[in-house]
Amino acid sequence: MRGTLGSSLLLLGSPVQHSISPQMQNSALQQRELSLVYEKREVDAHGFSAALADIRKGAILGANVTLPHKRLAAKSVDLLSPEASRSGSVNTIERLDDGRLKGHDTDGMGFLESLKEEEVFAPQSSSLIMYGAGGAACAVARSLQDSGYPAPHFHVRDPHRVQQALAPEFPGARYLPIGDAPEGSPGDALHVHCTPIGLGARQGSTTWDDACALMERWLPANMTSCVAVDLIYTPEETPFIQVARSRGAVTVIGLGMLVHQGALAFEIWTQEKAPVQVMWAAARSALNSD
Repeated sequence: MRGTLGSSLLLLGSPVQHSISPQMQNSALQQRELSLVYEKREVDAHGFSAALADIRKGAILGANVTLPHKRLAAKSVDLLSPEASRSGSVNTIERLDDGRLKGHDTDGMGFLESLKEEEVFAPQSSSLIMYGAGGAACAVARSLQDSGYPAPHFHVRDPHRVQQALAPEFPGARYLPIGDAPEGSPGDALHVHCTPIGLGARQGSTTWDDACALMERWLPANMTSCVAVDLIYTPEETPFIQVARSRGAVTVIGLGMLVHQGALAFEIWTQEKAPVQVMWAAARSALNSD
């Protein structure tokens, strides 16, 4: 590990109160006996720029980036990894020895690892359905396509705007209004929920009921040949997961993606092998204590 830098790592975004990344990353750092502390910092665009300045000065070793700053991060760093360059999204910032900042995107690879771990990685699926088209959604869709999945169907609020932005990156993709499940929705498909709807929702709340009502409109009535994955990991069973499971889908919670993308980030910052099982245990413990 580079020994001349600061002793902190940050999670930058808004909101971040729900995040269990500190428990997960700090457990890994302690297991590897590294003198680093991972902290979350809620920031707007101005606060994000100030945090980058601290990283450049060496006061902070690096950072994770979450909503809504992943695309801003890609425009703010000095250079990008191949994955981040393709996605236009950064979820991990590394300070190089010369003070420059390098942006990485570990979301896509973390997602693939989570599918493989759950033994639901199946590129022969007839359709790839993405709900949302933000930074994480694009990273996931691109990694899936690179691994043999078909061109995605993006279900979004403004299909025309999203198509203009993404068409060069996703040849053959379709852009559909998010809302009622389309007629003839494919039965054999991988459905990936990438919007913040349901984040932090608790059963019995208006937010939960409203989110479930949305998912009931979005998702096909019959999902017995489908796999459904939510990038949200808190609560562990989201409205998307609940509705998809009730309609017959095999479901995968977002915790696996969190662990695996976090493990990749850990290795970028520390140049040491991530203790993935330690991170899994810490993540589950943090969720269960919430």
